[in-house]
Amino acid sequence: MIEKCDAHQNSFNHQKSTESWDSFKIAEKRGSVAEQVVSHKVTVTAEHREYVKYLAKIALFCARQNMGLRGHDESDDSPNRGNFLELLELIATLSSKFARVREKIPNSAQYTSPPYQNALLEAAAKVARETLVKEVKRSGNFSIISDGTTDIRLTEQMTLCLRFVDAAGVIQERYFDIIDIHKYDARSITTAILSMLERHGLDKTKCVAQCYDTTNVMSGESGGVQNFMREECGNSCPYIHCYAHRLQLVLSHTIKDVPVASNFLDLVSSTVKHIRSSKIRHDLYVDVQVETTNMKVLELPKVCVHKWEYNHKAISILLQRLGCVLHVLQNSSRQSNTIEEKAVASGLLTLWRSFSSILCLVIFDDLFSMTSVLSKLLQSKRTDLCEAINLTKSLIKKLDERRSDDSYFTAVYQRALTIATEHNLETDPPRQQKRKRTDSVLLKDSYVCSTIGRGAFSAQSELHKNLEKDDASDFQKYFRVDVFNVVYDRFITELSSRLLVNSQLFTAIAACNPKSPSFLNAEKLSILGEKFDIDCSTLTAEIVVVEGYLKSKSEINTLTDALKELKKLEDGLICLCRLFTLAATIPITNASCERSFSVLKLVKITPVPQCPKRDWVI
Repeated sequence: MIEKCDAHQNSFNHQKSTESWDSFKIAEKRGSVAEQVVSHKVTVTAEHREYVKYLAKIALFCARQNMGLRGHDESDDSPNRGNFLELLELIATLSSKFARVREKIPNSAQYTSPPYQNALLEAAAKVARETLVKEVKRSGNFSIISDGTTDIRLTEQMTLCLRFVDAAGVIQERYFDIIDIHKYDARSITTAILSMLERHGLDKTKCVAQCYDTTNVMSGESGGVQNFMREECGNSCPYIHCYAHRLQLVLSHTIKDVPVASNFLDLVSSTVKHIRSSKIRHDLYVDVQVETTNMKVLELPKVCVHKWEYNHKAISILLQRLGCVLHVLQNSSRQSNTIEEKAVASGLLTLWRSFSSILCLVIFDDLFSMTSVLSKLLQSKRTDLCEAINLTKSLIKKLDERRSDDSYFTAVYQRALTIATEHNLETDPPRQQKRKRTDSVLLKDSYVCSTIGRGAFSAQSELHKNLEKDDASDFQKYFRVDVFNVVYDRFITELSSRLLVNSQLFTAIAACNPKSPSFLNAEKLSILGEKFDIDCSTLTAEIVVVEGYLKSKSEINTLTDALKELKKLEDGLICLCRLFTLAATIPITNASCERSFSVLKLVKITPVPQCPKRDWVI
């Protein structure tokens, strides 16, 4: 029996059966080959997904921090392969798990080449844009805000932002897309905008307003983009000229029409430019602040004559650091390397030593300080049309009060005297010319068609051309009448004509403002409903129900506040909610588009001609 068992144990069939049994036990423990293949595939897929997540996080981190992804040289022996690849190496040194996964991935599937870097950002942008589209569709209506600029390749880029009200009643302005413009006529631009909306699934008929600049191609009433968009949208779709841009026009037209303002701002611009254009002068300006004032160093900003904030900041700093500026100009007038620089510094120093320049400095500092708040609010995403109009009216009222207040000008004048005295500057009226200038006798009884030498006034002569007596009281009176009043009058006139536009739309929107006398006026709200084909049959009943409730809440002061309360009662106040939402959706500024221009400069630094199309921009 034992012999038979031994023979069977050594037989081929027994050994084969034993191998099969061992394989069965192993398969039972580890799973079948097919199951192992599937399990391995799942593990590898999970590892690859985790790897791609790291790549996406690196790309998004660079984008969020305004960092370029690629370097000039991305070869393996490069000392700096760019932010994307260098961050990838850093993570590999910090995470052993990530390093092991990365080692297993073949070179052909690393997904680190420039096209894949772009693809990662494009995928993230697609997800963000799809989320935004869902929010816009949920809100019901939207308005478009657009502005254009030229990139490093001289390609015209048009930025598009969307304004809408979210489910909580909060006004949102979101960057949406950048469009390459190849044809600059109104019809082509309109087609590009509509194609973009259609591509992302947005209904053009839901667009209820549009905000651009005042170029003819955009704002033309008959052949501009605003007219073609209105025709395509099938509703009134009003065009709004950017209120922040209107405020800039107030400044530029005031400067153009008031020589005193023009000459003074030229003096400010020339002074800043003279100091900033030389490292020696700039360093001296900084050193004087540190040694003399022992205060925080205030840098002089670049000055753009027609930009509100730049002028305000420059004038404010000049007033605070006038002594330092005078010291630099005096030093430059003596020690500059060229005669031209010495002459410029000497001329600027002479003008700043004049009391008239100091008085203008104080006047314009006060004026810009009052209006800078309005400038910032008009660039805010949360400001609605009602608030913009009310803020403008409030500012005009305050300016008018100061213009008529003798004590206010006296305080301004005394402040200028104090500053001039502190810096040992002139405080007396300028001496008159000994000989009065007269016209040539040869021109007597003649009709003169050109200037005869009296048209080009310097800043000094323009300020004093009407001054007839060397008397301080007359000097103060002259500045009150011919400088202070003229500047304020022109400023108030420009603000009223450019920002307080009286139209049927604005009158209707005023009924949505809790501080307006016409708040919840059914007749005016109906005008808004007619413009956008909203059924207002239940409007009167809704107003009767909610009017007392809204007016009893002291915390409701703006259209947005009222809209948030109405959103809570939306099921029963459908008409009012739609009207207030429409009013809040209408934009007042295209500042959101302008903010995107700085991003273009960050991502489009140097053109790379060999890269096709737009692959070089990341």
